[in-house]
Amino acid sequence: MFSNESRRMERSAPAGRHKGRGQAAIPSMKLLPHRLWRKWLTVSALLVPAVGLGQLSTDAVPRQRTVPTRTEVKEEVENRRFRLGPFRLIPIFRLSNAGYDSNVFGRPKGQEIGDYTATATAGVRWFVPVGTKIYVTGQALPGYTWYKDLTDQRTFQGVYQTSFLGFFNRASLEIGGFNSKGLSYVSSETETRVVQTTLDGSARLEVDVASNLSLFGGAEVARLRYGLVGSRANSSGIDINQFQRAEGAARGGVRYRISPAWDVSAAYEKTQTRFVDVPSLRDNQSDGYVLGLHYDRPRFFMNLSGGYRQGKPYNGSSFAPYSTATGSYFASYFLTRRVELKAYGLRRVSYGLIASQFLESRYGGGINVQVHPKILLQGFGESGTNDFSAATSAGISTPGRVDKVNNYGGGFSWNAYRKMVLTATVTESNYKSTAPGLDRSVVRFTTGISFDGQFSR
Repeated sequence: MFSNESRRMERSAPAGRHKGRGQAAIPSMKLLPHRLWRKWLTVSALLVPAVGLGQLSTDAVPRQRTVPTRTEVKEEVENRRFRLGPFRLIPIFRLSNAGYDSNVFGRPKGQEIGDYTATATAGVRWFVPVGTKIYVTGQALPGYTWYKDLTDQRTFQGVYQTSFLGFFNRASLEIGGFNSKGLSYVSSETETRVVQTTLDGSARLEVDVASNLSLFGGAEVARLRYGLVGSRANSSGIDINQFQRAEGAARGGVRYRISPAWDVSAAYEKTQTRFVDVPSLRDNQSDGYVLGLHYDRPRFFMNLSGGYRQGKPYNGSSFAPYSTATGSYFASYFLTRRVELKAYGLRRVSYGLIASQFLESRYGGGINVQVHPKILLQGFGESGTNDFSAATSAGISTPGRVDKVNNYGGGFSWNAYRKMVLTATVTESNYKSTAPGLDRSVVRFTTGISFDGQFSR
């Protein structure tokens, strides 16, 4: 959330912020240097599609081990072999999501349309040290998503980001922005991907007021636009006009470090969302009271954010007010040197396709087993609900319903040659709704190739 905390991926935020190594078996936990352990364990989110859900809130923590921004940047600058004047360069090429999607548009049973697809990304990440405490970083990652038969679904995409980072003796500062375009999901209510374009800017500051106590604050604004592609766009069942919006958030709080590995925090957060086409129905604001807990040791890692959030109409809209507990957690534990257990959960308010909002909850876990120094097997499963309350807006009544969601899958990562890593994953998503005609199932088989020596975890 803040500059000396773990970097997050929000909506279509720049990829590559989380790194991981997977080229050798894990040595003894007591003997492994913390730096090498951290570099091995920080996980990649390259195969997880960005989802344009909710507001710029801190309800969702990353489902992975992370490292502080300060540590990540310094290690990247020190270890880069490619230089162009003051620039430290990291060339990037990835082939991801290469496989088969049994239900491209997430339609009910009997209406599925499947196709083969792949996404290629090529570009560069760069770092410029300005002295020993200031850095300018960025990345340019254009890409292309291909479909075999649904040719009108083929889409150019990309992520372009720049940040100014200052790591001073008693303070950390991060100012940055990014522009991204790519296929995304407007809501967990649907498995239909749309083109999401995001323009985002943020500033974060944390100041140490004592050896173990700091104050932090930040602000962020984002402009989100969605578009449908292809000849089947009009039959997708998604009214993208319901989602075009601008968001803003401000946060402030205090953090107490119990030890170098363990800290707790308390914060207040204010968000505001203005919709372009339906302001009278969806404009809203929220107040969040958030408690955080972060624990980072080689064997056990935990990141938790939870609290209470109140949402209410803004600008005289008919947005349905809510008051509910929200939050998320991620935990990782190495049962042995080669077996990692993971658990995660999420509860938050998200925007719906018809209803102004719904309560989304997910709880699950996974296992990673390194059966060989160059082969990692993985499996996961999760269950949850999308809970829609009955509501009346602008004279239109929407009945309540509950969609039960089950996701599970597995795969492997193989360090085939030097830093070339091959990944294959099979996932299945099943939706069972109390409303008729909304049951659906999606099976996806995807493969990928990266050249950064990172296992997908």
